[in-house]
Amino acid sequence: MDRGIRGAFLRLLLAGCLLGISSTATAQDDDAPAAGETPDLAAPLPVDPSRSPLAADPKSPEELFEATLLMVDVARLDLADLYLSKLLSETLDDDVLLALRAKFGAAAFLRLAAVPKLNPGAEKLLDLSNAAAIKFANDPERIAQLIADLDGNPEKHAVAAAELISLGQAVVPGLLAVLADAAHPEKHESVMDAILMIRERAIPPLIGALTAPDPSFRGHVITLLGELHAAAAVPYLWLPSLAADQPRDLQVASRTALARILDVPLESVERLATEGTVSRLLASVREHFHNQHPWKADTGQDTGQDTGHDTAGKITLWAWNDQLATVAARSVSREEASDIVGLRLAREALALAPQLRRAQVSYLCFALANDARRAGFDRPLPEGPGTAHDAALSAGSEVAVDVITEAVAANRAPVAVAALKVFSQVGTLAQLQLGAPQKSVVVSALDFPDPRVQFAAASAILQIDPTTPFRGAVRVVDVLKRSLVTDGRAHAVVGEVSPDRGAMIGGILRELGYEPLVFNSGRDAFAAAASRTDVELVVLHPNIIRWPLSETLANLRSDSRTASIPVVVHGPSALAPKLQRTTRNFRLVSYSWAAETTSDFDRQLTPLLRQVKSTSMTAQERSAQRTAAAAWFAHLAQGRRLKVFDITTAEPELANILDDDEVSSYGLEALGEIATQTSQRRIAGVVLDPQARLDLRRTAAAKLAFHVQRFGLMLSKSDVEALRAVWESAREPAELRTAVGGVIGSLKPDAALAGKRLKQQSGKSR
Repeated sequence: MDRGIRGAFLRLLLAGCLLGISSTATAQDDDAPAAGETPDLAAPLPVDPSRSPLAADPKSPEELFEATLLMVDVARLDLADLYLSKLLSETLDDDVLLALRAKFGAAAFLRLAAVPKLNPGAEKLLDLSNAAAIKFANDPERIAQLIADLDGNPEKHAVAAAELISLGQAVVPGLLAVLADAAHPEKHESVMDAILMIRERAIPPLIGALTAPDPSFRGHVITLLGELHAAAAVPYLWLPSLAADQPRDLQVASRTALARILDVPLESVERLATEGTVSRLLASVREHFHNQHPWKADTGQDTGQDTGHDTAGKITLWAWNDQLATVAARSVSREEASDIVGLRLAREALALAPQLRRAQVSYLCFALANDARRAGFDRPLPEGPGTAHDAALSAGSEVAVDVITEAVAANRAPVAVAALKVFSQVGTLAQLQLGAPQKSVVVSALDFPDPRVQFAAASAILQIDPTTPFRGAVRVVDVLKRSLVTDGRAHAVVGEVSPDRGAMIGGILRELGYEPLVFNSGRDAFAAAASRTDVELVVLHPNIIRWPLSETLANLRSDSRTASIPVVVHGPSALAPKLQRTTRNFRLVSYSWAAETTSDFDRQLTPLLRQVKSTSMTAQERSAQRTAAAAWFAHLAQGRRLKVFDITTAEPELANILDDDEVSSYGLEALGEIATQTSQRRIAGVVLDPQARLDLRRTAAAKLAFHVQRFGLMLSKSDVEALRAVWESAREPAELRTAVGGVIGSLKPDAALAGKRLKQQSGKSR
């Protein structure tokens, strides 16, 4: 029974069963609620195979697969999931999977994988099916037989050609493996004929094969691309056609292919290459770097790399694989696809015009992006010979400034951070343009929405060490100050008018991994988000007061400290239509209906958080940034740079870190340069703290003595008495008492008091 007849038969059975169900619906079921009772509509019904609309229970893999498809058609996803689970419990070898694929088509597997209710099972089935198809299409014995049949009698040739066309792109890697085998050149012509039969579907794998190491093989591939009039291959053919270091045969093949694709005489190719080829390449590179490339769900007619989107919105790219000795496909996000293709095009442009600054900058932008992606956005960029970091260092500070400019314009935070670090090592004070009317890109980066970039910009400025005040100095201190305010955990700020509702939302957020900070006004919520670097989410009620919602949102989006924090407006469903229109006017703002469960709130948050998932700082990053910020404050204090960078505003944050052993010594160093009573008293508090480390108490005593000497005594009488008690106590360590003695001496005792102390000391045995 063929697929169409069987499908129709199953649908007739389904219709009959539904009619039967309808005719008996008036009879009261044994399990129906009694009169006056209300059925529990929220309780999920168990899946009961006996209630299936199918006349017979499916048994074989083919029947189970078809039943799954049919249940999706009639919106019985509970039964579809049941039949799919039974199918996956069967022994699904390659023969079974290929039989299902042959009968129902590859689209049926994709269709099931697109139904969220059926996953991860449907995705697993799709992966198994794809693996079986690729293995089948590229089996060496099968490839050899197809090639042999192409050279056989007309009947065998026709069958082989039809099968090649049917297999399409899936068989290209196997054919290219034979074409790359230099031991069997007699098969190459037949292989090339076979690839040409697949026509435009072969273009993306062929472009991927241009990265193979063997120039002779690449020559064959280029010839095929020319025969196929592959316009997508043109950007990759200019270099082998023009570069003097390319083999002569490869140059000829490339020029011939270009002449064929562009439909121009062969002698015109070199002239065309000099007329804006590099500029066009760089324009495409910039498009990829700004993530503006229009990836299409087709067979790669735009760049030759896109073979379409999979069910997760991925892009399929092809590249040469040395281990497989052929090309291999991989599915990546649009952003990663642009990084891969953009880097490849940037290399081509740099090879054609190595002296061109735009080519140098474009290449370094993608090289740094590539290293950052490999290392992970939350990890330091690799350094050393052969890395993009070292290459950028060797290119000089002017190129580094241009890379920063391009990265900021493209909103590429990892590249901006990497380039700012390079600039901090090779840049000059003049390039900061601190006295110019217009801020330099480095100073402007202090206001970039990503806290990593802000901190990298502040560090670069501090590393270059300005000697005179400038407009951005206050912002540098502000960036450092905010970096101190973190405990390593992700925080969420809640702006809620109802204390009870605020507590409920706070509880939900805590279950989702956030530490909630709840406020009852828009102004306070904004201030909390702006003062910390560990706030990763803001939740606002639509009726928030003392800044209303619109004003609070406007301030959150316009301030560089909060511009990258996602915001959720959380309120009644009745307000959704109106507020969804409002939130569309702001970046990274969404509306969620009032939820009382963690799972419901998480479900509504997920689409928004997915947009910023890769940009959120990890606890390790925040901790490292906090330590670095504290060290910079100590550096400013030690170097007497306070005329340029006024750290007085950071006094509360510096006082708070004295309780953290990891950074407390930096805090003491910085507080020692702030001439306030609160600073002096906080230092004295460390000296008097019996729980503090001995070495820290000794350091604090020395800082306190120096602070009193420079700025005068600001301690209370009780503080002085407590210090004197430590100095006189035999229970305190001797080295601490010695250090506190310096504090006592800095209080400028009169002659009588000094004489009394000396007399006491002189009477002790020595």
